[in-house]
Amino acid sequence: MGFRVTTWIAVIAVLLRVSVAAAQKPEPASAYPAREVPARLLLSSRSWDEVIYREELARLARDHPAIEVVHTLTRSAPPGWEGPRRRIDRDMLAGLAWPASQEPLAYVCGPTGLVEAAASALVDLGHDPARVRTERFGPTGGP
Repeated sequence: MGFRVTTWIAVIAVLLRVSVAAAQKPEPASAYPAREVPARLLLSSRSWDEVIYREELARLARDHPAIEVVHTLTRSAPPGWEGPRRRIDRDMLAGLAWPASQEPLAYVCGPTGLVEAAASALVDLGHDPARVRTERFGPTGGP
């Protein structure tokens, strides 16, 4: 189970690196100018010590203003923690997701319950269901 979570976060980290590399690559004058595509990663972890790729994601966010990483901790937080301390919910997504009017792509990955709740919340907030992509792991509720 943990392998798939790590795999998807690894994919996200690679996509962010590719976006950064593409923005830095010189392009022919006739091509569209390179730019970083804004990306916001909301990562839920039980504790700060369990955040995977923490240093790499922090470095990407620090070095590239188009990339934002937001952590929410569900069980324990280090002293002085000022970030969210709860599971991802509709109110959190309402405050952190780009407005539906901007037609962003949203990728939701995690345990089935989290994915279903987050994807439903995004649709409830006005996001086009076709632009909310999901990847689940764990039980699906079937026999």
